[in-house]
Amino acid sequence: MTNVPPDPSLLGILRALADHESVDWDSLESSHDEPSFRVIARELHVVNQISTFHRTLQESPDPAAASSLASLSRGTDLERPRIESALDRPPSWGPLTLLEHVGRGSFADVFRAWDTRLDREVALKLLPDREASAAGQGSSPIGEARLLAKVRHPNVVTVHGAERLDGHVGIWTEFIHGHTLAHLVRQQGPFSADEASAIGIDLCRALAAVHQAGLLHRDIKAQNVMREEGGRIVLMDLGAGKERMSAAMAPGGDLTGTPLYLAPETWHGGEATPQTEIYSLGVLLYHLVTAAYPVSGSTLHEVREAHRAGRRTRLRDARPDLPHSFIDAVERALAPDPSTRYESAGAFEAALKQAHSALAIVPVATSARAVPPQRPAANIGLRQGALWLAAFVVIFAGALLLDVGGARSRWRTPEPPGAAPTRTAPPSIAEPGAQPTERRIRVPQRWMGRPSRDARYFPYVDANGDLQVWELTGGRARRAIEKDAGDTLVSPVMSPRGTRVAYALSTAAGGWELRLVNADGTWPNVIVPRQTAYKPVPLDWSRDEQNILCRLDQQDGTADLVLVPASGGPPRLLH
Repeated sequence: MTNVPPDPSLLGILRALADHESVDWDSLESSHDEPSFRVIARELHVVNQISTFHRTLQESPDPAAASSLASLSRGTDLERPRIESALDRPPSWGPLTLLEHVGRGSFADVFRAWDTRLDREVALKLLPDREASAAGQGSSPIGEARLLAKVRHPNVVTVHGAERLDGHVGIWTEFIHGHTLAHLVRQQGPFSADEASAIGIDLCRALAAVHQAGLLHRDIKAQNVMREEGGRIVLMDLGAGKERMSAAMAPGGDLTGTPLYLAPETWHGGEATPQTEIYSLGVLLYHLVTAAYPVSGSTLHEVREAHRAGRRTRLRDARPDLPHSFIDAVERALAPDPSTRYESAGAFEAALKQAHSALAIVPVATSARAVPPQRPAANIGLRQGALWLAAFVVIFAGALLLDVGGARSRWRTPEPPGAAPTRTAPPSIAEPGAQPTERRIRVPQRWMGRPSRDARYFPYVDANGDLQVWELTGGRARRAIEKDAGDTLVSPVMSPRGTRVAYALSTAAGGWELRLVNADGTWPNVIVPRQTAYKPVPLDWSRDEQNILCRLDQQDGTADLVLVPASGGPPRLLH
């Protein structure tokens, strides 16, 4: 009887856990299609999280660590545990101060760091010694960063700098606060075709910018795309990118990237081209709506053989309920023959736009009819309401003109340095130059509060009096606060990035409070304790989310405008 050696990937995980090293769990899961492996990997992930926080509690009596352990028992996302003390690394690297180790990929460690020269948060990708030595034989990190810095697009991570120090190679970029698409699929399940097509459109634009710069990304996958807090889709990890000419000249090609996302021709020695990246993007969209892959296998050999034999699961078979236009767009991107795929990322974008528009329901025109006038309850009340509204408009307009708390610039997109001043237009969800498409958006049948800056997240109070956050692109709502008996929630206002909600609460004991809560329902906080002399009504957030503009309704019928620190503290009266 022959002894079968254990899976080397599992041995690698065990060694990393024994050495207190970080593991790229998303990459492991996407590169193995065998259910038993995934089950073991997920169980090891849980063990690793518990072990990490146990060490944190032993090393520091910080109460925050204890609350983090408590959040683990509630199932809160702990994708980025703090384990700095377990690292055998200095607290700084060149001009950067290392704040937190947030992950380990196939070739590098990733840190959250602080750029001391420019006073900003960055993500540092630091190659180990052996990878730094290998990098020294090819293009320099400065040269690579120079190529990557050519890509200037809102859906592509911004490269800030690169350096080689002490035998290490580092590239640092903007730090994105959010979650990978792989994490969102794992936590929330498959996306709708509407949301997946919107994400695909953003990624096509990002990929077009990469190709326009003469580069290939070469590692398109759900783990390398993040949805930032507030909704921005960002293509990450350009470290595998190479100049298109260099990739085309590579003898026999290579297998850079995650196997389940690789195009068929790449497995058989074909060169990497924009069409191979379009295939990878098609796999990503397939994964978003199915949580699976079109070509699967538990080993590299099985995946290669599946491609060779043409064994794949069509999207139409995996999700026959999806709209035909979306299925057709993705299936063309996944065509085994590169010549039948889209000729460019822009062509793929056009197909996804058409599919996205086809998902819209055009409202049916109805005949106009007169609405009988409503009799006011009391004429004097109407006059007082009109006077108050006029006074508030004058005061609030004055606050905007003075740019109180950054309110005036909240909706303005910052211009690049040196750019000529442009006349700002009213904010619009539609892309400039795009033809407007009539759509019926199925919104909750409730009054909705002020949305996030990108108009993606809307807060509202449902029929039960609970606070909900509704997402425009997915058409889904999630409960952020379940009210207690006797309490009343009113006036919810979303923060600019869509991460928090401010609202007023009438307590069962009488009086009003101003409260905050994260959009996912975590960390509810009272920032203005119970008051009986006035009612705090949130109106808007400052652009930096540090202050909340509120109206204090007094018992005598008057009102004041104040700024309330989001971290808590006494309201500051606006004169």
